[in-house]
Amino acid sequence: MNKLVLDIEKPTLQNRVHSAAFIASMGAENTGIGTKARLMHPLREFSDEDSQRESARLLGSVLAALLQAMPPEEIEKILRDQAESAFFAD
Repeated sequence: MNKLVLDIEKPTLQNRVHSAAFIASMGAENTGIGTKARLMHPLREFSDEDSQRESARLLGSVLAALLQAMPPEEIEKILRDQAESAFFAD
């Protein structure tokens, strides 16, 4: 269980997304308390599992909102590029 002792300023969405991306890529167990605290604000006690789940939830909601705001032709381009990629080829 992580216990935050010091007060931190309310993070911006950008700060929270940055923290979430770091946690998602490195794992909560390999992330410092300051990074996790920015994501989990205003909670002062949370587990690594809590921060891992919040990371996935925040990144998913931000990416979904960005996709909704994209023009349909841009989305189609991304889908075409993914289908043509050797990584995704059958």
